[in-house]
Amino acid sequence: RATWPKEWISQYGEEALVKSQQEADGWAAEVRGAMKHTWDGYRSKGWGHDEVQPSSGRTKDWCRMAVTMLDALSTLWIMGLHQEFEEA
Repeated sequence: RATWPKEWISQYGEEALVKSQQEADGWAAEVRGAMKHTWDGYRSKGWGHDEVQPSSGRTKDWCRMAVTMLDALSTLWIMGLHQEFEEA
């Protein structure tokens, strides 16, 4: 609530914003769970490789820089998956 712009509160009302936030929190938890599932799969099957091919589960290295890991860092942090970020 503290981060809501005053304009939002005056235009939509606090009750509507709370309801909207609660709905969004559920979706965010679902997306966070999907990211965690994906990250766990990468960690178990492709750690240190550029990518894991979804249909075969085999790894592929086209850059040899753990590109998936590097690409995921900002997403892990923003989603609050700080332990996973630190492991990477």
